[in-house]
Amino acid sequence: MASADLIPDIVDILMQIPLISTGIVLLFFTYGIQVQKEVINNQLKTATAYCTHPLSVLLPDPARESLRDYVKTHSSSTSANNSEIEQTNANLKNKVVMCLVVMFVVFTIIIATLLLVYKHPFPWVSLFNSIVIMGFVMLTEYIFVTLISSQYMVVDVQGMYAKFVSMLTV
Repeated sequence: MASADLIPDIVDILMQIPLISTGIVLLFFTYGIQVQKEVINNQLKTATAYCTHPLSVLLPDPARESLRDYVKTHSSSTSANNSEIEQTNANLKNKVVMCLVVMFVVFTIIIATLLLVYKHPFPWVSLFNSIVIMGFVMLTEYIFVTLISSQYMVVDVQGMYAKFVSMLTV
C-alpha cells in the first residue's frame, strides 16, 4: 500500500500523464498533420517537376495530349481514393478520442480513489503545474514541428527519377 506521504506526488504524476498525452495528441491532429501534408505536397511537386520536365521537352505534342487525356479520364478514381483516406483518418481520430476518454476516466477514478482513501484534499496546485508543463511540452513540440519537421526531406528526387525512367524503358 502507498505511503500517505507519497499520495500528493503520485496524484501529481497521474494528472500529468493524461494532460500531456492530450496536449501532444491535440497538437498532432491539428498543427502536425497540416505541416505533414505541406511537406508531402511540396516534395511531390518537386519530384513531379523533376521527373516530368525532361519528358515535356522530349515528348511530341500528340503524346503529351494523349497523356493529359489519360490523366483526366483516370482522375475520378483519385477522388474516390481521397474520400476513402479521409474516412480512414476520421476513424483513426475517433479511436484516439476514445482512448483519451478512457484514459481520463481511468486516471480520474484512480486519483479520486487515492484522495478519498488517504483523505487528501484535491491538489489544485498540482493541477495547475500539470497544465503549465503540458503547455511547455506543446510549445516544444510546436517549435520542433515548425523548425525541423516542416523542412525534413524524405523523397529522394534523383532516385525517384531513375526509377521513373527505368519503368518507362521496360
